[in-house]
Amino acid sequence: MKVSGDMRKEKKTILWLLVGIIVYTAVISMFGAFFLHDRIRFIRGVFLSSIGGCIMAIHLYFSLQKSLDMGEAEASKREASQAVIRMLIMIAVVVTGLLCPKWFHPLGVVLGAFSLKASAYVQSFFHHKE
Repeated sequence: MKVSGDMRKEKKTILWLLVGIIVYTAVISMFGAFFLHDRIRFIRGVFLSSIGGCIMAIHLYFSLQKSLDMGEAEASKREASQAVIRMLIMIAVVVTGLLCPKWFHPLGVVLGAFSLKASAYVQSFFHHKE
């Protein structure tokens, strides 16, 4: 299977999005570990939500790949349902983190939930010339 130039650009974008999530997770974990007494729970909370962010980013990538081969109306319906799935993934991650306070610090869970958004915003600053 031959990969087009656009496909390579999409793969590069998802890779940088995942790298951004990892960097965000590391930075938030370090700040939280420095300021909070319960470091391990905080880092677990950030990690849990960031894993959810990575899953959502990968799901978005594959879902868009399938939708690009469809007609406009069909793709629009499909992406609406896929967006609901991604929202349910993050809700499940956050609820799991908040219902298990012995394992995950609530602040870490909430801050980690922003990892995908933070990564997406940062990408626009680094790749605006491409």
